[in-house]
Amino acid sequence: MICRLHVAIRGGCAGLLVLLFVLGAECRPEAASGDRASGPARGSTAVAPIVDVGEGQLFGASRGDEWVSAGRAVDYVEAGQSYRLIQGNDTLGTRAGSASEPPRETCDNPAVQIRPRPASPRDVIAVAGSWPLLPRAPQVQDTTQAVYKTAVAQHLRGQGIEIEAAAVSLDQVLRVDLDGDETMEVLVVSHRARGSATSAQAGDYGLVLLRTVVDGAVRQRAVEAEYYREACLGECAPSTYRVAAVLDANGDETMEVVTAMSYFEGRGKRIYAIDDGEPGRVLSWRCGV
Repeated sequence: MICRLHVAIRGGCAGLLVLLFVLGAECRPEAASGDRASGPARGSTAVAPIVDVGEGQLFGASRGDEWVSAGRAVDYVEAGQSYRLIQGNDTLGTRAGSASEPPRETCDNPAVQIRPRPASPRDVIAVAGSWPLLPRAPQVQDTTQAVYKTAVAQHLRGQGIEIEAAAVSLDQVLRVDLDGDETMEVLVVSHRARGSATSAQAGDYGLVLLRTVVDGAVRQRAVEAEYYREACLGECAPSTYRVAAVLDANGDETMEVVTAMSYFEGRGKRIYAIDDGEPGRVLSWRCGV
């Protein structure tokens, strides 16, 4: 059985810090129905669809401080609609989107194509909104900094993963002022994978860690996490994560975090809104068996 665990840890092969659910003989990441998305009444003119350009996947949409599920957002997707595009710290101008298409065979969400397609479309995000998508630029940091290795090790030990800071490998470190309060938040991505596509050794993990300052104190929260407290041989599908984008996806000048995840025969992206240092998933897409 492929076991995948989100938010709570249960017996068997350990898993992910985001919600466990089982479909037949397979545990898979939570589908888009778990997002904190609502559905506005038809007729609103302020609904802004959000598209993963490289994958042609519709995340859903934003309407002010509301998040609209992909299933409802298709009502607001039109052929020729204008989208603003970003990739990392770069704005890529505006391009036109297609009408929505039915979900592909292995995907949960409807598809939308952006044309002309960027030459390097990986992690390009398109939003049909009129506001600046990058009110503040994320800053890429050195991945050898001891302070962040120590932070990851402390977090992992709190989750039952024994590891010394010297053994932590950092994949990404980004500093960004998410909410415009002139205090920098930090996103740290780390993983240890010593098994195969369907196996993990005890102590393996994948992690996207958010460090914020709340009421003068540093707060750490896992945006994405997968912990293997026990070895799992041929019965799990370890995930790897990265921060794909940081952008203002709803025009409130507070930036959301987009994570990308991949695992054996599957992949997806998730959008997280950060509220007082607490990440909450609002939109997502997933493709895979």
